[in-house]
Formats: sequence, C-alpha cells, structure tokens
Amino acid sequence: MENKTAGDWVEEANKSRREVVRGILGDRGIPAVIALAKAAKEPHLVGYALAEAAPSQETLEAVFGPDFTTDSEVDEDFFVAVSGAAHFRFGAAWDRWIAGVIASLDALHASSLFLRWPDTKETWDFVEALGPAIDQEYWKRKYALNQSSDADLLFAVEKYNSLGRFSASVELIAYQEKRIPTEVCVGVLRGLVGEINATKLSRQHTLYSVLHLMQALQGRKDISIEEFALIEYQYLPLLEHQGEPVALSQLLKSSPKFFIEVICDVFFPASEQELGEVSDERRVKARFGYQMLQAMRSLPGFTEDGQDVNFLKNWIAEARDLARKADREVVADQQIGQMLDYAPTDAEDNAWPARSVRDVIEDCASDEIEKGIAISRFNMRGVSRKAMYEGGGQERAFAAQYRTWAEASASWPRNCAMLRRIAEDWERYAEQADIRAELDQRGDS
Repeated sequence: MENKTAGDWVEEANKSRREVVRGILGDRGIPAVIALAKAAKEPHLVGYALAEAAPSQETLEAVFGPDFTTDSEVDEDFFVAVSGAAHFRFGAAWDRWIAGVIASLDALHASSLFLRWPDTKETWDFVEALGPAIDQEYWKRKYALNQSSDADLLFAVEKYNSLGRFSASVELIAYQEKRIPTEVCVGVLRGLVGEINATKLSRQHTLYSVLHLMQALQGRKDISIEEFALIEYQYLPLLEHQGEPVALSQLLKSSPKFFIEVICDVFFPASEQELGEVSDERRVKARFGYQMLQAMRSLPGFTEDGQDVNFLKNWIAEARDLARKADREVVADQQIGQMLDYAPTDAEDNAWPARSVRDVIEDCASDEIEKGIAISRFNMRGVSRKAMYEGGGQERAFAAQYRTWAEASASWPRNCAMLRRIAEDWERYAEQADIRAELDQRGDS
C-alpha cells in the first residue's frame, strides 16, 4: 500500500476540486461556478480551483461582475482567492487588468483583491500606487504574516501602527522581537493599550504575545527601569495572574511621582463622597496597586550597600506634596508610615528604628505616618501560635521591647512617644489574652 504524505493528500484534493470546477465551467459557465461558491463551506477553495482550471485570463475577468460589486450571497473570500491565484498564474498581465478594474470600485472592494497576493514590498508598492484610500483599506484588513526581510517587517509594523492596528503589530513581532529595535517594541506596547481600551479587543487573543514581548524587553540594555515599569503598569489587568511585575516595585522606591500615581489608582480622593460606577479595569488596577504598596519592604535610598538618607527625605517630601495636590494626604501618609516600618535597627544603640529614620519621623511630624507605622508593626507579627491557657506573655514581651526602644530614642520626642503608644497597645492585647486564657481554663466562652 502506497504511503502518502499530508502534502500528497492536499494535492489530490486540490486536483479533484480543479476537475470538478473545470467540468462545471465547461458545461454551465461562470454563473454555475459562482453558484457553487455560494453553497460551499470554504468558498476560497472554489476560487483557487477556478483560477487554476480556467482556460484563460479572460475567463477569470468575467468573475468580477455584479456578483462582486453588489451585496450578493457570494462570500468575499471567493473573489479574494481568484485574484490571488490569478496574480500567481498570469503575472503582470493580470496586474495591469486588475489595476484598471478597481477604478470603478469603492476602496473597500478594491483593497480586498490584494489580500491574498504575496505579502511583499512589491505588492505593497503596487497597492500604494492605486491611491491612499485603497492603500489604507488594504492595511486595515491585511493579515499579519511573517516577513523574511527585516526592512519589510519594520515597514509592515509602521503601517499597522499608523492605522491603530497595534494588535496586528504585536502578533507580527512577538517571537521574532530580536529583529525589532526596542523603541519600536515599546511604541507598539504603548499603542496597544489605547486600542484595547477603544475597541474592547479580546485580551486573551494577544495576552501571550504581549507577555513574551515584555519578557524579551526585560533583558535589553537600551530601556530604562522607569520606562519599562510604566509599560508594566499599563498592562496590570493583563498581567493579573502572571506573577509580580519586578520593574514596578523598583520604580516605586525611586519615583515619588509614580508612588502617588499608584496611590491615586488604589484610593479615591478624600473629598469624593459618591464613588459612582467603578470599571473592571479600575478594580484590577487598584488591586494590583495595593499589592505593590504592600510589597514595599525596603526604603527609598536604602540598599545593602548603604543608606542615602537625603534621598529618603526628599522622596517623602515630594510624595507628600504630590499627595496634598491629589487630595490623598491621609492615605499617602499612612502608606509612607507602613513603608518606614521596614527601617533597619540602629547600629549604635540596637534600637529600632535607625537614627536616620527617627530624624525623618521627627521632621514629618505626621500623626498619620506614625499610625501607618503602628498598623504595619502589628501586622508584621502575622499568625501566632500559643500554648493552651498561655495568656498574654508574648504580647508583654513585645511591649517590653518597644519600651526599651522608646527609652533609647528619648532624644527623638515623636519617635519615643510613638514607640510608647505601640507598647501600650501590646499591653492591652496582653490583658485581653489573659482574660481569654482564664475563660478558656474555666470552660467559659
């Protein structure tokens, strides 16, 4: 038994279609072939068969009559396939004829005749010469296909971008982004955000291409962390289940402006009484923004290599000024306080926080910052385990620690008072734990 490849089966099917169409064409003419195209599930296959079986170019020219120019039941793919196959078969003779035909067609119908021509610069130049209206319609509808030439690839991307088809550009350059300059990739990603918002483009359709392109950009030297982080932030709804955007976390600690932008996405203005309808986009962005704020576990200007206290002070001053202008002063101060919770212990007196951060707390003189610190210090404990009937021993140990730190920071009045308040809170928690343990021991609930 003869073994046949997939290509053999395809060629046999094509041959059979050509024979059928040749017979119909010979017996009943073009109208009968068009009737077959109307009934076919894949009308473009009828179009290819006709273009290959037709005895002459003149036979195919007869196809482009009323059935093509009016709203008939014939699928456009039939005519597109005929024109594409005729271009391959008859070459320049067909090209000259079709160029004359389109003078009587609207731009939409005219542009469709070239959608199955070779996806090359030669075709694009031919279409462009037919006039800007046809050229524009062609690029609005053309499929995004890979290009062997880098110059052709860039030309196609620029054409798609000029018409707002950034989704086509993403599909075109993803997985071959090494051939594309960084600035072009960045422009495509930025433009796609607008297209998604304006057209409600299916996100799933482009998600993997976007993710791959962004991962490829991470390793490039000619894109700054600030620029890449802003792209990540625009795509937070798409990245919801794809891991932490690393560049964003770095940008939060380097840019107070970006920190407040995230604050504005997470929290409404203090003066806004009625929230109104909140979009899904806003909900996702708020959720991601909140997660990023909670993930700040080091201070701006503080690294393993050293502490730039002046940078921290300037960062906080600018952030607080921007927060006031954005009507989010209270929440911003609380978030700054939660960030300051990750200050290191002082190297000289072993008290928390370090002296440099005590200076910052004194300079800010903000009840809300100190409230944010206290909230974060309590949350930092996390889930705790106790022995049966243990009572408040753990909480008293925390209280004692904070009182020790308060004594060491007596020269910083606000910091000292804040630490004493935290100690008092732990002492109250200790008393409550004692009461619960006693009730449990007595069997009360």
